Amino acid sequence: MQSFKHILTFCVSLFVCATLANAVPTPKATGKIEKGNPKSIELNEKGVKAIQRKDFVFAEDLFRQAVAADSRNIVATYNLAGVYITNKKEEAAIHLLEESIKNVSGDAGLYARLGDAYFSNQRAKDAAVNYERALKISPEYPKLALKLGTIYSMQNRLNDAERLMLQAVKEDQKDWQALSNLSSIYVANNKPTEAVRAAKQSLQLKASSDAYVALGQAYEMLKDAPNAKISYEKALALGGEAKSLKNRIETLEKVG
Repeated sequence: MQSFKHILTFCVSLFVCATLANAVPTPKATGKIEKGNPKSIELNEKGVKAIQRKDFVFAEDLFRQAVAADSRNIVATYNLAGVYITNKKEEAAIHLLEESIKNVSGDAGLYARLGDAYFSNQRAKDAAVNYERALKISPEYPKLALKLGTIYSMQNRLNDAERLMLQAVKEDQKDWQALSNLSSIYVANNKPTEAVRAAKQSLQLKASSDAYVALGQAYEMLKDAPNAKISYEKALALGGEAKSLKNRIETLEKVG
């Protein structure tokens, strides 16, 4: 079987790219600053437009200018850190956010973005610490349960992972990745029936190799070799780990 670290995934960089245009320091903010340095506000808004054009290099320069003009512009700081991550400058993002948090310690968005930076920098333990801080400040911060639940899965904290992934699914019932991850966690927690249900829900939203792998594992636990084999074949067709899946398929063929 594939390792759960391989199956349980989310891409911080892609998440950052997808959300930067509406980047906000807290879930309730609008992303636009009503008060503050006018020049900084204008530069931040130009940076958002550059992100929408996918011009990340220019966006980084604009956000950097916005922060230089007003170091307390939290939205610009959040956006600059996100662009740093997208541009593979995680250390710069970490330094920026840690300095900003010294002045604004109660902002969930800054801790969440710092978690993104640490995770992208392959420092999962530090990422978890900051996601936990963000979650304590804002329990329903978008995608935080998914991210922290994924890290808990990688750390083999499976009960905590299941709890948070259930929260992620509750927050967004159309999040195919959260459902796929939840299915894998159910497999690890020896709950094959629940795993089948979660995997099927994920696959209804998007066909993915990971969800089919989890489905195949769950069917194996239920002693349903034919459906397990079909699931692994579909996972293989979608680009799943070839050697591992071919071995599982060959074994199941011998069984039945």
